Amino acid sequence: MRIFAGWLIISTLSILACSHRIGAEAGQATVVLPASSAAKNDHQPAPNKRVKVASLRRTPCFGSCPVFAVEVWSDGQVTWQGEKNVARLGAYTAHVPAAWIAELMQEAEQSGFFQLANHYPTNGRPVPDLPETILTLRRGNAEHHVTDNADAPLGLLRFERYWQEKLEMLTWKRVAQ
Repeated sequence: MRIFAGWLIISTLSILACSHRIGAEAGQATVVLPASSAAKNDHQPAPNKRVKVASLRRTPCFGSCPVFAVEVWSDGQVTWQGEKNVARLGAYTAHVPAAWIAELMQEAEQSGFFQLANHYPTNGRPVPDLPETILTLRRGNAEHHVTDNADAPLGLLRFERYWQEKLEMLTWKRVAQ
């Protein structure tokens, strides 16, 4: 019993000690943050690590809905894959400054994105003939996913429109395939 209690204490301490490590890759120093710092709205990824900070995807409907996927990376690269009913069909790329990403995250915060439910409608019964808008944003080390099919709150609808308008202002370059 004494051995089990000792093992339990050591295991618990090991888990707690490792719970807030960031950037533990080969050749990279490990940074240990206190729990309060890890929970802050830190939009910067670990140094020298390229991560997806945001994505937006529109799915097909029974009509002529636009179908595309966009990914925003921490190094400023934005990728577009247009599938159907969009002006840019195929793969495109653009580059944005860190301020562009910060503005997107600020708008997400103001819209209450990180407090939204994961699915709309919240009753779990999506409308089959409507498209879905699937948004994913990374805040610190956590991702929040929201799928909008119908009955979304006004804040989410405004954020979706804001993001799509922001994407239209980019200078896109076709990716050779």
